[in-house]
Amino acid sequence: MRYLACALILSAGVRTAAAQQSPGDLYATAGVAFPHQDALDPGSAPPFPAPGGNTVGWLVGGGVVLPSQLALEAELSRTGTMHSSHRGRHDTGEIATRRDWFISLGLKKYFGRSNFRIEPIGGVVLVGDEGTYESLFRSEFSYRGYYPVDWVPGVMFGVDLRIGGRRVAFTPGIRFTYSAVPTGEDCVMTFSGQPDCREDAERWEYLYPQWTRRPSVALRVDF
Repeated sequence: MRYLACALILSAGVRTAAAQQSPGDLYATAGVAFPHQDALDPGSAPPFPAPGGNTVGWLVGGGVVLPSQLALEAELSRTGTMHSSHRGRHDTGEIATRRDWFISLGLKKYFGRSNFRIEPIGGVVLVGDEGTYESLFRSEFSYRGYYPVDWVPGVMFGVDLRIGGRRVAFTPGIRFTYSAVPTGEDCVMTFSGQPDCREDAERWEYLYPQWTRRPSVALRVDF
């Protein structure tokens, strides 16, 4: 009986060790994101604010396990397309669209057992803003243009829940991102159909939402 108990304890220890991750192990994630950005109040428009609201986006990423229950994780994600339509003073208006890209690098900490863990994360991020607009005057088309992707730095933090086995797990989570205001090119379409672009534009007249809140659900595969 004593030998049987020892064998069971040893077997449980082996299974636990097999379920745990080791430094150098790699993993990959992919999932659906539900980002939200507040549309700012311009007071008395124009100027008109950048589009905001709730969209459906995506994310892909991966990481490497480090010692001391840590991991280094990189991620690429994108919002869906946000839309806005505004009317302002002097019979002016604007119809616009916008979406953001996120490239992040963060340090993640593990708390809990391998089949259910809480994983807070914090790090740096590059946010790429792009959009289109049509300016109106007296309800008639005036001119249109677009903003090419402009990258600005920021910070991000959040937490994931890892629910599942050693190789495959379900990872719902949330991220908060704060970034600088983009000021890249502003390209106005000319009568010839060619863009006339100028650098360091006051993109969205600085009425750009710097905070992004992003719940997500993802599938994680460990190698």
